[in-house]
Amino acid sequence: MKKLILQLSLIILIILTILNSIFFIEILQNNDLKGIYLGKELPDDYSEKEKIHMQEVKTLTNISLSLNFLSLLSIIFLRKTKINLKTTGKALTIISILLTLGAIFFKKFFHYFHILFFNSENWLLPASSILIQTYPLIFFRDKFIILIAFLFLLGVCLIYNKKLKEISKFI
Repeated sequence: MKKLILQLSLIILIILTILNSIFFIEILQNNDLKGIYLGKELPDDYSEKEKIHMQEVKTLTNISLSLNFLSLLSIIFLRKTKINLKTTGKALTIISILLTLGAIFFKKFFHYFHILFFNSENWLLPASSILIQTYPLIFFRDKFIILIAFLFLLGVCLIYNKKLKEISKFI
């Protein structure tokens, strides 16, 4: 059971670290969005729906960071448990292949993602909104493909690296 928890924690840590890194690199480049994470509101040129949606995004991001932290804590707590990194690599490769279906049908994937993770319909913004103009659907698809590529490459590296048979300590 410890091995399974450790394996899942490692997979979650890897996925969320890559995802959060991609997200925060973009946030750091946009002063309006950066301000949200520093406790400021979006400027008045943003609509009320955009402001509410970005607060929802901030909440979702905080949940993601919390899960990332909890997975790291479980890895630290279970650090003496041995796991096979080849298994982690296989899981990451399978996940990346499944996510590729999401990339192929990204418009639908994006739609269902928002239905699943957002309580309101504030993400349904008009094409003329600042957020849609700044971050069109293709922007998110491209970031999603980057995530998939990282997961796939890391998975393949873990599967085929002969030196990484087992790891007994992460720290």
